[in-house]
Amino acid sequence: MIELAEQVIRRIAADVVRRAPEGWTEAVLNFTAGVGESLRSGGYTVAGEPWQPSRRYDFYPELWSLAEAIRASRGWEHAGMEVRWRPTGEFDLVATPDAVTNAHGYGAGFQVVLDHDYRLPQPGFGQEPGTAGPAGDPDLAVARFHAYMERRASILGQPEQLPPPASATTLAEAERRLGTPLPADLRALYLIADGDSIGYENLHLFGNNLWLSLEDLVECQAEWREPV
Repeated sequence: MIELAEQVIRRIAADVVRRAPEGWTEAVLNFTAGVGESLRSGGYTVAGEPWQPSRRYDFYPELWSLAEAIRASRGWEHAGMEVRWRPTGEFDLVATPDAVTNAHGYGAGFQVVLDHDYRLPQPGFGQEPGTAGPAGDPDLAVARFHAYMERRASILGQPEQLPPPASATTLAEAERRLGTPLPADLRALYLIADGDSIGYENLHLFGNNLWLSLEDLVECQAEWREPV
């Protein structure tokens, strides 16, 4: 097992060094493998600069094979690995049954698993729906949306293309599938455009959030309605 681990880590070390930023002092990679799932994160430490997360993992198959080999040899449900490289070529590899996982990147912290069979209760599934009615004004929403798009066009130097508007029939069918009417202001916006994405390009018009098409809205609501 030690020989296999050294072979895998040394194979991917060249790629880690090649992607390293100038002046790096340490590269860290965390990888967790379990039954049908995996998690990976990592990045570089540069003296005097913030942590720089790595965005690419071309060596995923090698890491998965190594983690699976460790997991199988130890009889673990999950196997967590942390690898630390230094510019000298030296590295440290630590493998654990993933009881405590060091998380890097956004919201960095630690994940602690004391009982793999325990499932956290999902918030909201037993919560009764709210009784407050929608308060948005559809005419005001439409006026503000048009003014917003005109302002964006003046800044960008050209108007942005939006999907065609949803029809009244499409809206009625979506509301039937949702089991509830849409708020009047949101309904009015769908009569301007059916979301803000064309293909895989999304404008993120509202606070950098996705404005889903009616079809995507219905599908997401169906997925989120049931507990995971």
